[in-house]
Amino acid sequence: MYSYYLLMEKFIHAFNLVDGINFNVLRKIFNYIGSWQYAWEKCDLGDFLNAGLSEEIAQRICKTRPVIDANAEMERLWSKNIYCFSDYADEYPPLLKEIPGSPYLLYRKGAPLCPMCTHIAVVGTRLPSQYGEKCAYEIAQSITKNGGVVVSGLAFGIDAIAHQASVNYGSPTVAVLASGLDTITPASNTGLAARILETGGTIISEYARGKPSFKNRFLERNRIISGISSATIVIEANRKSGALITAKHALDQNRDVYALSADITRPQAQGCLRLIEDGKAYPITSTNGLMLDLGFKPEHEVLGSLGETERIILKMLRQKPMAADDICAEMNLSPQETFAKLTLLEMKKLVRKNVFLEWEAL
Repeated sequence: MYSYYLLMEKFIHAFNLVDGINFNVLRKIFNYIGSWQYAWEKCDLGDFLNAGLSEEIAQRICKTRPVIDANAEMERLWSKNIYCFSDYADEYPPLLKEIPGSPYLLYRKGAPLCPMCTHIAVVGTRLPSQYGEKCAYEIAQSITKNGGVVVSGLAFGIDAIAHQASVNYGSPTVAVLASGLDTITPASNTGLAARILETGGTIISEYARGKPSFKNRFLERNRIISGISSATIVIEANRKSGALITAKHALDQNRDVYALSADITRPQAQGCLRLIEDGKAYPITSTNGLMLDLGFKPEHEVLGSLGETERIILKMLRQKPMAADDICAEMNLSPQETFAKLTLLEMKKLVRKNVFLEWEAL
C-alpha cells in the first residue's frame, strides 16, 4: 500500500515541477484522468486540453515532461531532507482534508504533523504596534503552554513573533510557506526557520523545490494556514491585510475566527475591528478567556482528572525529560503500562516526545 502512495506522490511531484501548475490545474487533471501515473506517462496534448487545461499549460507539460526524471526528482528531495506526502497519507492533517481546494501533495521539513494536536493559526500585520507584538507573543505562548501548536506563515511581524513564542518555549510550531522549501521567504527569517526545526517543529508547503513566492501564492498559502487549524486568531491587520484573507478562508471552512480589539485610531486595528463589527470574529478580551474558548482546560481541572501514577510521572518529567525505558524502571511499570500512561498524558496535552525521543512536560 505504501509503495502505491509513494508512486502516486512521485507523479504529483513531477507535475508540480512544471511552471504554471497549481491546485486548480492538478484538480482538472485528476478529475478528468483519475490516475496520476497515467496522466504523467501516457496523456498527450489532446488529453490535457480535454481535461480543461489552457493550451499554454498543456503544451508546457508536454514540452517539459521529457526532461523531468520523476525518480531522480524524488531522490533530490530526500537529499535535501524534504519529505512529500499526499492527501492519502496518515500524517495529512485531518482538518485540511475537509476544506475546498485541499492540496493533493504537501512538502515537509522537520517533524511529521501531529494528528492529535490542536492547531491554532495566529496571523496578522507585518508592521505591528508594540501592543500587537506583546499580545501576539503572549497569546502564542499561552497556546503552546496549553499543549496547542501555533500555525503561521513565517512572514515578518506577527507571524514571526508567533513562531518565536513557540520556539522560545521549546515547543513545536508549524510554518506554511508560499514557496518551495529550499527557499525561506523572507531570507531574514532563515535563522528562525532553523530554530523551528531544532525545537521539533515543521515547515510545509504545497510548492515544489525551486518555486518562488509571489503574491498569488501567498493568498493560496493562507487557505492552508487556516485549513490546518481549528481556529484562526488575527492580531492586528489593516483593511487590506493578507491576514484578513486567512480569516475569510477560515470562515469559509466553517472555523472560528478571533480578532484582537484595539485603539480605534490605529491603522493596524482597522481590519480586526471590521471583523468584529461585522460579526465575523469573536473579540479577544483576555488571554485566559481565549484559551477557554479554544477548548484548553484550566490546569487544575486537567490535573484533577489524573490518577496517582500519572501525577508521579508528570512530576518526574517536570524535573527533567526521560526516555520511556527509564520511566519503566523508575516506576516499576511494564512497557505497556508506561506507554498507556504517557499516551494519556499526551492526549491531555501535558507531555510530549521531544526531538531526542525523550518524554518531557509541556
